[in-house]
Amino acid sequence: MTNFNNYKFHCSSLYYLFTQPKTKKAREMGLLSETTKSYLLEIAIKETYGRTKMIETDAMRKGTEQEQQSIDLLNEFKQTDYVKNSTQLENDYIVGTPDILNPVIDIKSCQDIFTFSTKTGITKLYEYQLYGYMVLTEQTKAYLAYVLPNSPEWLIEKEFNRYTFYRPQEEWQELEKQIRKNHIFDDVPLDKRIKTYELTIKNGIEFEIFNAVERARNYLNSLWI
Repeated sequence: MTNFNNYKFHCSSLYYLFTQPKTKKAREMGLLSETTKSYLLEIAIKETYGRTKMIETDAMRKGTEQEQQSIDLLNEFKQTDYVKNSTQLENDYIVGTPDILNPVIDIKSCQDIFTFSTKTGITKLYEYQLYGYMVLTEQTKAYLAYVLPNSPEWLIEKEFNRYTFYRPQEEWQELEKQIRKNHIFDDVPLDKRIKTYELTIKNGIEFEIFNAVERARNYLNSLWI
C-alpha cells in the first residue's frame, strides 16, 4: 500500500483540494467533495499502479509550444525582459513551476481569438495556482496573463486537411486563406492580444493550503485500491 504522508501537490491542481460538497449537511460535516475525491483517486491510481489519464487537446499542445512566443509578446507589450522559468520550486506540501519568477506571472496562451475574447478575470482554478506560487516564492502579488499567440504550422495544416477532406479542390485556396487568418494574429494590435490580472495573496492562505494537503494525504492513505 502506497504511503502518501509526504505527497506533494502541484500548484496547478490545488483548487481541487478546495472544492466544496454540494449539500449543506456535507459542508457542515467537513466532508470532501466528490470532485476532490475523484481527483485524489486518480492520484492514488497513478502512484500505486503507474496508470495516468492521458489528455492532450490541440489547445493544450499549442499552449505549451507557443509559450515562448507568448512571453515575447508580453515583453514587447510591457517593455520588459522576462525570461521563461524552468526551475521547479517546492516545500513540504506543494510543488510548482511559475512561468515567470519575478514577479510571479502565469501565462495562458489562448487557442484562438474567439477563446481569448471570452477570458476575463482569474478563475478559482488559476487563483489557487497563483496562491501556491506566491507561497513558494514568498511574494505577496502574482499575475495572470492571457495571451493570443499565433498558431503553430501543424495546427493550421491539421485544420486545413480536416476541412478540405470533403470540399472540392476549387475551394481550397480561399479556405486556406481563411484558416490562416483564423490562426495568425499579426494584424491584431498588441494591446488586443494581452490581458493581465493581478492577485494579492490572501491572509492565511499558506495555512489553508497546508491543512488541505494534510487532509488530502489522510484521505489518500485511507483508500484501498
